[in-house]
Amino acid sequence: MTNFRSVADSGYLDLDHVTALIGVNESGKTNLLLPLWKLNPANGGEIDPTSDYPKALFGAIRAAPASFQFVTAEYETGDGAATLAELGKIPVEAAAIVSVGRNYDGSYTVSFPRHRPQKTDDRTAILKVVGAMGRTLSEATPPQSQAELFAGAVDLLRDVSAELRAATDLSPNDLIRLRDRIGALIPAE
Repeated sequence: MTNFRSVADSGYLDLDHVTALIGVNESGKTNLLLPLWKLNPANGGEIDPTSDYPKALFGAIRAAPASFQFVTAEYETGDGAATLAELGKIPVEAAAIVSVGRNYDGSYTVSFPRHRPQKTDDRTAILKVVGAMGRTLSEATPPQSQAELFAGAVDLLRDVSAELRAATDLSPNDLIRLRDRIGALIPAE
């Protein structure tokens, strides 16, 4: 737990099926248990800014609650690892542990701490996909109302193909940038 009520950082707590918290009154036992309950409450579990936000960070958390995660728990997935690996398209070993966190805006983050994604990707495979998309669009006959959109998409895919041919390997950030450029072609409506 981090930045929850009086707990700045609890550090890593290894909990089992039965765990006892022992301490004098007002020593923070409840402040360790509440975030765990709010991670997956049976009922209720709303985040209350007045009582849950640490006083020192109240203004910062109130301004950007999605930026502050107050609890993270790791679980062994056991027999479910194979199913998670298939769904996430990751190795089974990487799916053996899942990490679930909750942010102050109520949102959750899920990750696999053992998963180490490939740092670079083969540009040839991506170039084939982008090239196929460009050919499909250039051979299509769009409705007159979308002719300009199609022409812009074909031009952009041609530019992306040229960038891919010039690159040797792509970092994840390069791939995200290319994805976002292509995604920007799709009108919001």
